[in-house]
Amino acid sequence: MPVDNPLRLARLEPMDLRCGWPHEAGAFTPWLAAPENLALLGDTLGLRLVLDGSEVNVGIFRADLLCRDQDDGLVLIENQLERTDHSHLGQILTYVAGLKAQTTIWIAAAFTEEHRAALDWLNDATDERYHFFGLTIELWRIGGSLPAPRFNLVVKPNDWSRAASRVVRSVQSGELSEVGRRRLAYWTGFQQFLAEHPCGLTLDRVAGSANLGFPTAHPGLTLKLYRSVDEIGVFLRVHGEHATERYEHLLELRAELEGAFGAPLVWMVRSDGAFYWIVRTLRADPDDQEDWPRQFQFIVDAVMTFTRLIDERRWDLV
Repeated sequence: MPVDNPLRLARLEPMDLRCGWPHEAGAFTPWLAAPENLALLGDTLGLRLVLDGSEVNVGIFRADLLCRDQDDGLVLIENQLERTDHSHLGQILTYVAGLKAQTTIWIAAAFTEEHRAALDWLNDATDERYHFFGLTIELWRIGGSLPAPRFNLVVKPNDWSRAASRVVRSVQSGELSEVGRRRLAYWTGFQQFLAEHPCGLTLDRVAGSANLGFPTAHPGLTLKLYRSVDEIGVFLRVHGEHATERYEHLLELRAELEGAFGAPLVWMVRSDGAFYWIVRTLRADPDDQEDWPRQFQFIVDAVMTFTRLIDERRWDLV
């Protein structure tokens, strides 16, 4: 039976990567460093990535990008617009050793079987603190449309897709300590609080740890939510290549920051100046579930205030 006015469909057409990015260091790396493109990469991996630095010196070499994930872990990104080669694999191992990066992302036009096997071996041979990903990058268009990038995940840690269920199993099997169980219950309660009181914040994953990380729009600034024996709160972690300069600049604006919160903040130097904390804290018992709504609202208000100050003012940070 003939069809009236048949639907006309276009074809997806692959494009040469060099049409979009003529140069790896001069075009692709700056493109990937933009927040919206790191978000695209992060969506592929289930991570929230915030830039910490680009072309970072590691001995005589320079790592393409360094980021922080939602847990404030260091993420190394190495990219190439050609097929993977031994040179880049060697550089990646050098960077991981020099930077102590917990997560490594290798992006290339194509992966050889040997280099795919090498990343699989690294995921098997290292402990669960370290994650190695391999992705290909493609460019596509429809007719005369603008090019559209697409990341394809080709290598991932063996347990990555089971990470959330592993936390549940560890509780059921008694692998988490009693303290870990209480922490997990607290952050699960906070996650539920955010779902019931929408405020623009989301918590993708919870764990039995003392603190959880929230990246910000500024590289070198990360928000951490924490609970201890008798207090809870939020601290702004100042880190990265210019940590000291950033912290000293913020210290000059102490009155403005504390005025925004309507209360004093705690200012701390950690690890001999490698990073700094600016803390908004509340004395409270995190195991008192009846008090959770008050505690959770305090955390939300602190995160929102820090975020607003960073997004709106930016403080002319380096």
